[in-house]
Amino acid sequence: MTDFQLTIGHIGFYHSLLAALKLTPEATLTLSEAIDRKRQGDLAALLPTLPLTLPARRALQTLPRLTGGAGVCAQALEICLTTDMAAAVHHLQAIYARLAAAGLAPHISLDLGEIRGMAYYTGITFEGFAPGSGAAICSGGRYDNLIGHFGPALPAVGCALVVDRVLRIARQQQAPAHSLTPDWLMGVAPAADVTALQGWIAARRAAGQVVDVDVLGRSEDALRTLAQQHAIPRLLWLHEEGIHLLTANSAQAWALADFLAAPPEAL
Repeated sequence: MTDFQLTIGHIGFYHSLLAALKLTPEATLTLSEAIDRKRQGDLAALLPTLPLTLPARRALQTLPRLTGGAGVCAQALEICLTTDMAAAVHHLQAIYARLAAAGLAPHISLDLGEIRGMAYYTGITFEGFAPGSGAAICSGGRYDNLIGHFGPALPAVGCALVVDRVLRIARQQQAPAHSLTPDWLMGVAPAADVTALQGWIAARRAAGQVVDVDVLGRSEDALRTLAQQHAIPRLLWLHEEGIHLLTANSAQAWALADFLAAPPEAL
């Protein structure tokens, strides 16, 4: 699938705003419903009935309009009432920067005013759409407290993928079939910075190759075993001093600058 849009928000921004307002539960519910409907008229009629400072009223008036591109974050920082609100915006900025570095900026929109069905989320939230889908094809986000209601507290990120919609849209877009086996498995040492390779990763993916980046923090040895078990032809290991490339028949090493200057794209 090549034609899609991912809308990303941070519900921590709104939760922190509510904490600063110190409204009654009834007023909080009424306010959330007005923002949820995204009707400026309803919100404008409600705000004078609430005990708000001028900065708080400005923040609430602006909130439903905080949707669009990277500039949304700058607008949001102008209305922050607390450091927690600012921290949520900076987190969203960092997520956007990583996605933009991977070449995904044209597919990303930001929305800090989306609060529908977000009560149990605590951080980043997202929804995915595609032309003709009629509804979200995926959604999810960060929730730090939900699992604790059913057992030990455990921060988590969840994602729901509507498979039938995804398959239908993929057929409509005539997406080519891909092997489930990645062309590259990539691991990152704890002190290494994966952003240095975002351009290389984007180029490999644009060329039709599958680059699977490990997000579980596994060691080089563990990833070597994983690559062997799943017949992944190339393991790329980024560490503080450079790059290791392991294949079935060879092992090579580069300084990071040398690798980026002449990456082994033909391998």
